[in-house]
Amino acid sequence: MFRQELTRRLRGRREQALLALGAFLLVLLVLVFVDPRTAPFAPICPVHAATGLHCPGCGTGRALHALVHGDLPLALRLNALTVAAIPVFLALTLRAALLPKKPLPVPPLWLRLLIYAVLLAFLVGRNLPFEPFASWAPR
Repeated sequence: MFRQELTRRLRGRREQALLALGAFLLVLLVLVFVDPRTAPFAPICPVHAATGLHCPGCGTGRALHALVHGDLPLALRLNALTVAAIPVFLALTLRAALLPKKPLPVPPLWLRLLIYAVLLAFLVGRNLPFEPFASWAPR
C-alpha cells in the first residue's frame, strides 16, 4: 500500500513538473507571435489597476516577450526579477521531472526571508519617483 502511494505521488510530481515546463514553453511560444503591449486580451496587473503601483510581477509578460525576441537589455529593464527567476524555475522543474524520487530542497528560513526582503525592496524601489529606482518601473 505504501509503495503504491509513493509511486503515485512520484508519478504525480513528475507530471506536475512536466506540465509546468510545458505551460512555460507554451507561454513563450505565444509571446513569439503576440505582443502583450498591444494585444487586447493580455492580462492586466490587478495591483497596478487598483493602486497605480508596480508590483514585483509587473512587466513580466513584456519581459518574456523581449526575451523570446532576443532583447535581454529590454527584458532586464522591464522586470529583472523575472529574468533572474527563469534559470531557477527551469532548474527546479527539470530536477523534479528527471529525478522524481529525489526530494526538492526546502530552502532554509534565512533564504526564504532573503527572498521576501528582495521582493519587498523591488516593490518599494520600482515605485520610487527618482533615479535610479524610477527606471525599474516597467514602461
